Amino acid sequence: MKPRPEYSKLALRSFYIDGRPIVSATESEVMRWENQLALNFPEDYRDFLLHENGGALPDERHFVFSATGQVWRVVWFLNFSLKNKFALQPSSWKDMSPALPKFVFAICSIDDPGDIMGVFISLDRNHPGLYIIFTNYEGGPDASTETFFGDPAVVKISDSFSDFVNRLIAEAGA
Repeated sequence: MKPRPEYSKLALRSFYIDGRPIVSATESEVMRWENQLALNFPEDYRDFLLHENGGALPDERHFVFSATGQVWRVVWFLNFSLKNKFALQPSSWKDMSPALPKFVFAICSIDDPGDIMGVFISLDRNHPGLYIIFTNYEGGPDASTETFFGDPAVVKISDSFSDFVNRLIAEAGA
């Protein structure tokens, strides 16, 4: 695995619920999430959850989706908590994208997505990385990996979560 990005350079603002910040996850929380979702997070994404557990980016931060030649700004990274009823829970995470196969899951929100469904991490070993998925994706939750990754509405934007974060940091000039 590549060296961990300097997450502090993202300058993420914590989410607050009932006046308390959602803090980084513990190893046992991440493991329980993985068990409840029946998946394994990529190591670099696990590391992010253990250090940051999501948060909002400052207004000036953005990421260029070079595969489409358009620019969308990442607004915030999803967070989770097994303890806090207002944060994402395994059940709500599963319900976030019912039209998508179980081998991809959402990681962040972008502003004014227009025709983009979101940014997702692939859990498929043959297709690792981050992808943007456009709203014209029609493969459904039972799509095979060949159908899904061959769909023109699915565009790879990064080889790994670490690469994605490092590109965000570089784009922001941090």
